[in-house]
Amino acid sequence: YYIVAPAEASSNLARYDGVRYGLRVPGKDIVDMYEKTRAAGFGREVKRRIMIGTYVLSAGYYDAYYLQAQKVRNLIKRDFENAFAAGVDVIL
Repeated sequence: YYIVAPAEASSNLARYDGVRYGLRVPGKDIVDMYEKTRAAGFGREVKRRIMIGTYVLSAGYYDAYYLQAQKVRNLIKRDFENAFAAGVDVIL
């Protein structure tokens, strides 16, 4: 969860650049506008998750973190599917 969720958040929130979507804060140039928009548009926790997600999706760490987390997620999903296929109705 702590790998996959921030990675997905980072990817999904990348489009909110203040140019086409979301909040736009004026700036003296495009870089200033991006900095001000992202500073105003995202809270501390969202910024933290975006940074973690960007890190785990980066080229040097994709295989080490994100790919492994995806494999674990698929194993957990398979365990739940097997349990429900075996007749389990509820998991507490």
